[in-house]
Amino acid sequence: EAIDPLGKARPTGILEEFVIGWQCLSLYHFPVYKELIGVFENDPVRLPRGAMIFLFSYDWRLDNRVLAIQLAKKLANYEKDYLEFQARLALGRQAQNQQLLRQCLDGVKKPGYDIPKTCLARWKRLRETGALDPDGNVRFTLVAHSMGGLVARYFVDGLGYKGRINKLILLGSPNLGTMGALREI
Repeated sequence: EAIDPLGKARPTGILEEFVIGWQCLSLYHFPVYKELIGVFENDPVRLPRGAMIFLFSYDWRLDNRVLAIQLAKKLANYEKDYLEFQARLALGRQAQNQQLLRQCLDGVKKPGYDIPKTCLARWKRLRETGALDPDGNVRFTLVAHSMGGLVARYFVDGLGYKGRINKLILLGSPNLGTMGALREI
């Protein structure tokens, strides 16, 4: 409460790096997630063409079950953005035509729907690669670190989103608890 006496702190982003020091004097600089994100962004094998990175920031003070529900809501928004991004890629310059864009997006859930061939090809390719399930839902690859891994695991197993996950990659998540780590300190 001394740090946040009014309880109004809200997560606004991922901690990319931190610096110990002040103004012009940097005593210590430590990149946190900035380099990890760069690994994915700069490697076409890890992040194939057309894939997108979405970040989920959370308040670590909340219950992991609450955070998993927040993650589910965030992924629903990400899914919408991802599908629109893919539709725009498929349509190219024609994506400015809102009616055509809507038809392309409708074709994700209704493969037989009368949509441009470029959209049909895009949705088919995404289904073949596992990015979309047969019903046209996005299948996410989650990369989580530390407590974020516990949130992701509860999202997948506790909330039943296993079918929506392509891969779950956990980095340094305390899957067996933290007591062993505390004993080592």
